[in-house]
Amino acid sequence: MSEQPEFPEVRDPSETAAILECKEVLIVGLNPAFQTTLYFDNYRQGKVNRAYRKSHSIGGKGQNVAMACEQHGEKDKVSILQFIGGMTGSYIQRVLDEKGIHQISVPVAKGTRTCTTVLDKRTGEMTELIEPAGRVGAEERELLEKWAVTLLKDPKLEAIALCGSLPPGITGSTYTLIAENKPEKCVLLLDACSDVDCLKTGKVDILKINSEEAAVLAGMAVTDPEDLLSIGKHLIKTRKIKILAITNGPDTAYLFDTTRHSSSKHVLITEYHLPPLVEVLAEEREDKPFLPLSTPPMSRSLPEATGMMEIPLARVESGNDLKALWGKKEILLNPLGAGDTCSGVFLLEFMETMDAAQAFRYGLAAASASCLIIDHTSHFDPPIMHKIFDAITYEQFEEPL
Repeated sequence: MSEQPEFPEVRDPSETAAILECKEVLIVGLNPAFQTTLYFDNYRQGKVNRAYRKSHSIGGKGQNVAMACEQHGEKDKVSILQFIGGMTGSYIQRVLDEKGIHQISVPVAKGTRTCTTVLDKRTGEMTELIEPAGRVGAEERELLEKWAVTLLKDPKLEAIALCGSLPPGITGSTYTLIAENKPEKCVLLLDACSDVDCLKTGKVDILKINSEEAAVLAGMAVTDPEDLLSIGKHLIKTRKIKILAITNGPDTAYLFDTTRHSSSKHVLITEYHLPPLVEVLAEEREDKPFLPLSTPPMSRSLPEATGMMEIPLARVESGNDLKALWGKKEILLNPLGAGDTCSGVFLLEFMETMDAAQAFRYGLAAASASCLIIDHTSHFDPPIMHKIFDAITYEQFEEPL
């Protein structure tokens, strides 16, 4: 008889309560996910599709932010406050343990959700199937809020990141409670576009969202890339935000900073232009026929991937030089978690220098590099990140509000 697998258990809350302390950065990630990724040569809507590979990772905006901090070499600076339930939740705990990330986990009765990513090699498109999260009970919410208020009193705390959507049973009042109890000199970053009543407190220092979220939050349409300028100025003016960072996939990103001008009626805007990834990679590895493999070392805490191993990021075919392939899609990208990667690295760099423009540039570089790691979210190759950072161009200008 084959040996039955031993499934990990969610930790007893008394274990967490006994070590209720916080690092310099508190990441609040209340909607974690166990992530499954399916790879297709040619995904067809409404048809039977057979994947050639399946891999597993962990997800959730806060968990991705924490892993990005670990990838940036700063795991000892972060703590993550999260809800964890069931076997899927225990996998998340084990992976974060494996990475040395400090966790404060509130156990819940419902299992942590599973989300599925569909990657289509032919089109390069990503489709995300998001499972509904289980409802958090009133006692579970009260315990988390009690622990959050306690953690905010830790003298080591320098920054807070409120990350993502909230599960059923949790409302924006939890984010508001954390914002209202934020220590005076603590930096508060919000990466969310729903349940954001915490913005009304005036205590959110940085809002980091993508272009679609910015349009939703502003109630304005994006019909032209320059519309983001109007949307950003509108949000800065109406939402009591000091710094607003808007990512836009591979396209132009913007940072709006009101702290760099003596007058509150002006904003310093930084416009970023990201390089094509294939050109950065070709310049970095032009003397090699194969670029780096797209998968980092396998986690011992996750189910093993099945199916074909993925090809390298880009390859030389039929003796052609890689440079001859520019303009063709030769890289399989996974943008899932890229925005979260940006948030983590952006916040760490901002804490270090208080220079939002350069910190966001680092965040954008890390986000771009993370798209090249297809089996895991919010992982990146630091040398590639620095290469992308150097290739990002930007311009700055002031405008009245």
